[in-house]
Amino acid sequence: MADDTEEEDAPLAIVTTVRDLAKWMPAGIAETYGQRPAWFLLEMDAELVTIFEQIPEDPMPKGKVEALLTGLRAFATERNTELQTILGPTDGISFGFHVDAPLDRVIEALEEDGFQVLEVIKDGEIVLEDEETS
Repeated sequence: MADDTEEEDAPLAIVTTVRDLAKWMPAGIAETYGQRPAWFLLEMDAELVTIFEQIPEDPMPKGKVEALLTGLRAFATERNTELQTILGPTDGISFGFHVDAPLDRVIEALEEDGFQVLEVIKDGEIVLEDEETS
């Protein structure tokens, strides 16, 4: 349905799992929530995300939420240049996670919100396609 022009103009979202960001997570978080999906996108596109309306999330302890967000923030800060290389220049990177949905459902939800979804984080490294072939 969507032509190449629409896909090129679509906002981008990078998805991964908490396990792939273990280096930045507080102790015990990656072990407990490793399979949970996380995402990064331009702050200006954050209002497009309706994932929590599409997939309601059960409450979780505030301390665990803060720990996960701390890890995501640390990754986004340390890898800001690489994230902007993919997502585009910005004053802010938005990020989030879903404690109940599997990664494939989060990808589907982001695509329903109009995002082009990229899976480019492997074991804490941002892997660009041209780097894989060299």
